[in-house]
Amino acid sequence: MILDINKVNPNDIYFRGYVLWEDRILVDDEFVGILKAHFLKNELPDRIKEYNGSFMFVIVDGDNIYIGNDRYGLRPLYYYHKNNQFVVSNQWQKLIPYSDQLREDSILEALAFGCVLNDKTLLKDIYELPPASFVHISKSNAKFRCYWKLEYTSDKLYNEKEFAELWSNQIRYYTDFIKRNGNKCTLPLSGGLDSRLLAYEFDKAGIDIHALTYGPDSRYGEIITAKQVAKELNIKTHKIIYCDKKELHKITNSDESYDRITNLKNAEKILYSYRELNNDIRVPGYSGDFLAGSHLRHRMKKWRSKRDIISYILRFHISKLVDSNELVSVLDNSIESDADPVTAYMRWDLKNRQRRYIVRAEIGDNDSLSLLLPFFDYVLMDYFLSLPMSALLNTKLYINAQLRYLYKTNLIKIKRDNFYRQKIIRNNFIYEYYGKLRQLVNRNSVWSRDINWQEEVRAWGIHFNVKNINGTEIMYLFELAKLKKELS
Repeated sequence: MILDINKVNPNDIYFRGYVLWEDRILVDDEFVGILKAHFLKNELPDRIKEYNGSFMFVIVDGDNIYIGNDRYGLRPLYYYHKNNQFVVSNQWQKLIPYSDQLREDSILEALAFGCVLNDKTLLKDIYELPPASFVHISKSNAKFRCYWKLEYTSDKLYNEKEFAELWSNQIRYYTDFIKRNGNKCTLPLSGGLDSRLLAYEFDKAGIDIHALTYGPDSRYGEIITAKQVAKELNIKTHKIIYCDKKELHKITNSDESYDRITNLKNAEKILYSYRELNNDIRVPGYSGDFLAGSHLRHRMKKWRSKRDIISYILRFHISKLVDSNELVSVLDNSIESDADPVTAYMRWDLKNRQRRYIVRAEIGDNDSLSLLLPFFDYVLMDYFLSLPMSALLNTKLYINAQLRYLYKTNLIKIKRDNFYRQKIIRNNFIYEYYGKLRQLVNRNSVWSRDINWQEEVRAWGIHFNVKNINGTEIMYLFELAKLKKELS
């Protein structure tokens, strides 16, 4: 889909994604009637905040275009706006004719964080629609309005049973949708907190689960745990992908494509694997970690200014490819100043790491597949944003509610210590996928010793002199080189 304000067809409506509306999940064209009704009644600017889901839309009304997205900006919508020309598309390749030059500041961010920050992309003059946007575009200008901002209130009394009941009520809408649409889905199964909870709920609802697990070999802890979970739930289809050189080349040479202009994550691995299982519905556990509070630390209680946030991010969230001193001003500009430090950090994390680095890997150019994200449910997110930090630190409430009120099988006995804190490889990063990617491309590990990543990356035209570069950082360079090749 591509729309140019000077070349539009009047009265078009384009909607992609899903919305939980009046106790039913409506996907793509199923929601167009409701969207159109709200627009014709001039209610859309106010009603959009009620659209609980992951979506983006474009409405053409004569010489005007209205575009909007969900509160987290989970589905990408890109635009070019210059010299009174406004072009919008959900496929970044469509905008290359308007700009095929890379931004140096975006490259710096992508190599440091694995993603470009805020609403920039790796291409000059190409931007992504910010989260929670409702935009009115005319031939003379574009008016942007933000209809929601994360606010961490921490003012609610809580108990584990209350969350368990809320979770059971909300997840029912997602299981009902799957049952109405073929009764099967693909579920990435790591054996951790989030995928294990989803697997349990889907199994309880009688859904045919097609589980998917990645790892280097059968001795990998995540694969062992996932196998035990699958066995306990009697999951009949469990595909395990061992990431050796043959499998890796199959993935990187596949025709799958994803949002390569905002992140440098090896997303083809995920999209290719989904395609192998050939299901129309996929349900990853993103981002239960953020929902449950695993991004929070005790030290944050002592934060007093933006400087504290920047120091924390520079210590835990950047690669060795970039000098941290170069990132101070970058972070200063990307972290909001109109909120307390914890809220400001949560906004930064949600907008950049969760939206762009983690979820974006699930969004391919082929958007015909239904991607459900139960942990981004508005009701669940609003509940956790009202909890005191004591309930969120160490994911206390989340874990206790699962153990005491949700599980009624031997799932809680499987690798109990792994259930509380899954062991991951840490190398200047704290997020699980960094560890996985580091294993995937580390030449010194037994299972991938035959992969010479220096040669792989140089084959794409990139040369670097960084000593002791790790696998994740090589992957960033590899992905950037692939983008450069596509642009040329």
